[in-house]
Amino acid sequence: VLRWEDLRADPPAKFSNSGGDYLDGMANAHTARAYVQLGVWRGDDWDTYVYSPIHTLLQVMWFRLAGVSASSNNGFGAGMATLGLLALIGSVRRAAALDQQTRAWPLLATLFCSLSAVLLAYGRLALFENTTIFFLLAGALALRPQQPWGAVLLGAGCFLAYATKAIGIYALPAGLMGAAWCAFPRGPTDGRPTLRSVLTHGA
Repeated sequence: VLRWEDLRADPPAKFSNSGGDYLDGMANAHTARAYVQLGVWRGDDWDTYVYSPIHTLLQVMWFRLAGVSASSNNGFGAGMATLGLLALIGSVRRAAALDQQTRAWPLLATLFCSLSAVLLAYGRLALFENTTIFFLLAGALALRPQQPWGAVLLGAGCFLAYATKAIGIYALPAGLMGAAWCAFPRGPTDGRPTLRSVLTHGA
């Protein structure tokens, strides 16, 4: 609810020394906005679709549904942040079930991520990071022990994260290690479920 409250509002004052808090979300929407309003992909030399094509395509679909405005642009960021939070909850719940751990994991993950000042402030902006985080967590959610298609979906999630923002490349080693570990049979006391959870969710 907090992520969707008054999407016209600016980020908290002095939350960061970077001007990107106020400018990046709008700059990232430049190509999508031009395409929806003017029907052209390249209105000038600021080509967001070149270095973040996935984010741009998703924004085009969003703007067609919600219209083009500052609040709808922030709504896109809030939507991706909300989907990422849901994917995190789902993946942590599954990890808790695999490891036979307490069911408090999903609750704690929800509380920490929902109330984090950083995630809350930036989760209301149309930043590449919100889309990147969603793809990484969705890939982790798709991973299943000893099921190759889960590893394929994890790889797809990592690729989409990288195509959204190149910083997503840092998550590839964790995803690959998690996928490799899921390929092994697991015994009741070999410690693999716990380590698998650390590797797959370390991304």
